[in-house]
Order: sequence, then C-alpha cells, then structure tokens
Amino acid sequence: MIWAPTGEPAFECPCCHYPTLSGRAIFEICDVCGWEDEFQVYPPPDTVIGGANGDYSMTEARENFKQYGYKYRPSDLRFTNDPEELQLRWRIQKVFAEIKRSGPNAELYKELEELQARKSELVLAKQPK
Repeated sequence: MIWAPTGEPAFECPCCHYPTLSGRAIFEICDVCGWEDEFQVYPPPDTVIGGANGDYSMTEARENFKQYGYKYRPSDLRFTNDPEELQLRWRIQKVFAEIKRSGPNAELYKELEELQARKSELVLAKQPK
C-alpha cells in the first residue's frame, strides 16, 4: 500500500497503476494518465462503455499511456505535445515509482506536490477563457 502525504492510503489508478487516487470508484481523475475512475465494475478491458472516459476502452487507454504518457490518442483535442507538460508528467511518474520503491519520503512528497501543482497550472492556463 502506498500512502499519500496526508497519511491516507493512495489507491492505484486502474489505467496507469500509479497510486494517484484517494479512493476507488469515486469519479476521481488520475493526475498522471487522465483516467476517471468511475463507479462500476470494469467490463473486459477492450469494452468501450462510454461514461466519463468517453470512447476509450481500458486497453486503448493503457496503450496510449504507454506510448504518450496519458490516456488520450493524438486525434483527441485533449491530447497535448507541450514539451513542458510532457516533461512534468514523466517526472511525476518517476517520483511515484521512487516512492513505491523506497517508501514514504517527505522530500519526494514535496517534489510530487510541486510537480502536480505546476502541471495543474499549465493545464488551467490552456483552458479557453
């Protein structure tokens, strides 16, 4: 089990398997890959069920994550090739991997929070006003 900086357990995202969720099936969006963890039992991974993840099956989202760093396909309007955002996403993944490998570490949690805040700022700055 991975623990969040708050001392609460962190749950793995079913798409990217990084411990980014504060609970399961509570419609929380993974900060690493963008998968929304819906309240339902997952069907076979190749099934597109609609809902919060639209026309993405778990299989496609996982493949996109492996290739691009998040669930979106390049033709999706939410896809980005912004070098700074991509670099932040990859660094967040590396910090999560280090936390998982070495255990709780205040410095890593601080770095993770800073990276996530910067990524959120970048994403919000791109939103239409």
